[in-house]
Amino acid sequence: MNFTVLYIIEMLKGGRTPQYLVIFLSICWIPYLVGLLVLKVKGGSTELYSAFVSGGYLLLFLFVLMTTKTNVTYGYVFPVASLLVLYKKRKLLLGWGIANVAILLAYLIKLGTTTGFTPEAVTDAEIQIGVTVLCYVAFDIAIRHMTKTEEAMLGLVKADLNRVILTIKQVKTASNSIVDG
Repeated sequence: MNFTVLYIIEMLKGGRTPQYLVIFLSICWIPYLVGLLVLKVKGGSTELYSAFVSGGYLLLFLFVLMTTKTNVTYGYVFPVASLLVLYKKRKLLLGWGIANVAILLAYLIKLGTTTGFTPEAVTDAEIQIGVTVLCYVAFDIAIRHMTKTEEAMLGLVKADLNRVILTIKQVKTASNSIVDG
């Protein structure tokens, strides 16, 4: 939503064309709306939903990055990518990471061919790729930690449940002994 408002304001100021805004809105909102439809029909746990959300956002990220006027745009993907940790799907995260780096490399090649590979541009590229890789490594570590924590908690719950079952059996045995006696 923020991008939509931002680009509408830019268009009104003359910084973007109406055609750009139409392309942006199509790339931005069509995958989102299709994702909502899939969510309504199939539910949030379906692979199709995460595919639409992931693919749509990466396409949007590619478009925004390739048409940007600032070099900090590469960081726009991180807040949404960090939400992938909630899915705890390492393959999905790895796919996003690879796609993110590929999109970033395409952007950096485009930037280098249009403005030249100055020392500053090379340093910016190194920082952008380094930060991107580090973020995905951190996301992966978070997924592994969450998974281990959940497994440990589940183990404790199972142990508690087994103790409750054992206690109930003991009470039942004692109760039967009293009734029989």
